[in-house]
Parts: sequence; C-alpha cells; structure tokens
Amino acid sequence: MASVPTSCVIVKPIVSSLGTGQLAAKVNAFRRLSWTDRGVLFQAVLLLPLVGLSVRLFSFRRVQAVLEHLPSPKRRAGGTTRDTRLDAARVAYLVDVASRHTLLPSTCLHRSLTLAWLLRCEGHHGSLHFGVRKLDGQFEAHSWVECDGSVVRSRDAIEHDYVKLRAYGDGRRT
Repeated sequence: MASVPTSCVIVKPIVSSLGTGQLAAKVNAFRRLSWTDRGVLFQAVLLLPLVGLSVRLFSFRRVQAVLEHLPSPKRRAGGTTRDTRLDAARVAYLVDVASRHTLLPSTCLHRSLTLAWLLRCEGHHGSLHFGVRKLDGQFEAHSWVECDGSVVRSRDAIEHDYVKLRAYGDGRRT
C-alpha cells in the first residue's frame, strides 16, 4: 500500500469541508486581489498567529513594545519606496479576512496589534485603544485601532459602546 504524503492529509479536510465550489470561489477571490493586497494579507496571516501565541506566552506590554520597535518594511528590496499605499480601511479589511483563515482563533487584541503594525508599515499613524463596558451584568473589554482620530472599522466595530481606558501608539501613551 502506497503512503500518502502528509501535505495531502492536511489539505484533504480543508477541501472536503469547503467543497470544491467554495474553494474555487475563495481561490478566485484571492487571485482578484492586487499584489499589494496579497502582500498585506500574507503578512497578516503570518502575524496574527504569532501575535496570538506571543500574547499568551509573554505580556501584552512586551509584545506591543516589540511590535512598536520592529522595523516596518517601507522600502522594496531595490531600495525604492513603494508607490501604492493602502488606506487604513483596506488594511483593516485584509486583517479581518486573514483572521478568518488562520488556524488559531484571534481576539480583538490580536487583530488590533496586527492591524496597528500593518498600518505603520503602510505609513499610517494608528493607535491601539482599550475600553470596557458592563453589559447584562457582565464586564467586557475590547481593543480597537484609531488612525488620525477615527476608528478603523473592523468586524467587531462596537467601540463606541465602550468607555475608553487607555491608548497606545506612535510612542505616546495616554
């Protein structure tokens, strides 16, 4: 009996759970993305699980400090500045898409940390915000990103319901 390569074993459940029609639609949607979008999406898919694991293993402050001091890839390999910059809403959309396609579940904190770093890579000045609320007797916390004083929309854009506690970003803490 011939052995099945491990890569086939991993891919088979994904293909069978999606169905060939859904998989084809996702592949076509990916192919329609610009190269810039694909690059940001690829970075988000890699960064989200790393941020998630890092926050679980280390403190938020350590992870945030590392991300703040990571050099952002603002230049191409040839040394020229990239011509096209994505707007903040597009980067947020791509992070949300990536969060739905990673193996590990991501929280608003993981998505916000990832989004803040990717925004910095795209030349935007984003800040990470934390808020709390009490809903039906339950205490809830949430994080989100603001860019130039406006909330960068994401799939869980409910920050207006929260009392803002703290903001981090651009080397400032308020």
